[in-house]
Amino acid sequence: MNIATNDTPQRMVKLVAVFFFALAFVFAFMSSSTGASAAPINQCNGSDNVGGMNVECQVTVVNNLVQSADSTASTATSTVTIVECHGAANAEPTCTTTITSANELALTVDQCNSSGNGGGGTVTCTVEVTNNVTGTGDVAPATVNQCNESGQGGGTEPTIVCDPNGVTTNATVDQCNGSGNGGGGTERVQCTVDTASTQTALIPVKVLQCNGSGNGDGGYVTCSTSIRSTITAIEVPGETPPVVVPPGETPPGETPPGETPPAETPPGETPPGETPPAETPPAETPPGETPPGETPPAETPPGETPPAETPPDDSQDVPPTENGRNQSLAYTGSESLPWALGAGSFMLFGIVLLAVNRKYAATR
Repeated sequence: MNIATNDTPQRMVKLVAVFFFALAFVFAFMSSSTGASAAPINQCNGSDNVGGMNVECQVTVVNNLVQSADSTASTATSTVTIVECHGAANAEPTCTTTITSANELALTVDQCNSSGNGGGGTVTCTVEVTNNVTGTGDVAPATVNQCNESGQGGGTEPTIVCDPNGVTTNATVDQCNGSGNGGGGTERVQCTVDTASTQTALIPVKVLQCNGSGNGDGGYVTCSTSIRSTITAIEVPGETPPVVVPPGETPPGETPPGETPPAETPPGETPPGETPPAETPPAETPPGETPPGETPPAETPPGETPPAETPPDDSQDVPPTENGRNQSLAYTGSESLPWALGAGSFMLFGIVLLAVNRKYAATR
């Protein structure tokens, strides 16, 4: 004997579960575009620490952050290019290049730290970061902590050439500290941070590079960092974005300080210092004569009746066809609306009749 079972509750549970899985997917998708940060870039650390080795590494980062018009949401993307090279000192190294794109911001670069510490080792590393923000925000000069406790252990001074020499806690750029301390050549630690580097709290990038490196006898450390942050206002349709005027220049439409604006001349008057154009009086026509450029009226001989004037034809001419017969005006399509409505009504009525007929047949 078959026992009927009611599986409605099980179906409801499955439907609710599917609904929650769908919600989870939506939230996961939305969270991927809210400006989360990517994993730190970590390369060339603790490498090439035997004598006579060379390590050269480069990182190029492009971060893009686009805010919504009300600044309540944002979309983040990044492209990271990594070049890693290893080999013997004073020789051409072997390099590999990796390019990665992500829907996240790349915020940390950690490279060339505790590397090249063997005798005669060389460390050459660079970081270039570009931060593009579309929305509202501020930029400020990047802070630097660089070349502290470096170039020690002997050698001809100066053993370090750094620009700038910075001592800042929790700086944006922290590089070449505790490096090149094995003694050896002059100017063996050369590290720079681009003086035009800027940072923004919207994309808080941090660079850790070339710290505790090149400490073998005769080691050399050459490292550089550049961070450029740009804020671009969101263009609102119908509004003109403000013009950014470089320092020292005069905005368009304004008079530079110390100069007299030009005098305004009313319409129809001649500006000061200019000669008004010469005016030629119109030629006078004696009575009974026709002015130059006009056609004299036709004269009718005595005893004759002037021809009747034919009024202009306001009717619309229809161009003839090739066979000489007139053709109708172009069809615009506006006359088809009543026909289309009628056809649709009849079609709908027919569908209703078919449905009623099928239902009637099913009940029999």
